[in-house]
Amino acid sequence: MGLVTPPIGICTGCKTPISNSILINERCDRRFDGVRCNGTYRSALDYADWKRCPVCEGSGLRVKKRCEECHGTGWQYVGKSRR
Repeated sequence: MGLVTPPIGICTGCKTPISNSILINERCDRRFDGVRCNGTYRSALDYADWKRCPVCEGSGLRVKKRCEECHGTGWQYVGKSRR
């Protein structure tokens, strides 16, 4: 389930990674308790911005469910979010 290459972007608000370039510079569509995230998806193309998720060991799964630490991507963002 985890991605072979890191995601290409990250939300500046909730830190959700994305792999769809069409979403770059768009407002995040995630909702928390009925309220839409106020972040924007920004480019994070530098390989150094990402590390394999240590919780799921890059698989994107934890106990047969989506790993919440990496949002199922197998990668964690360690760079600086660009606003």
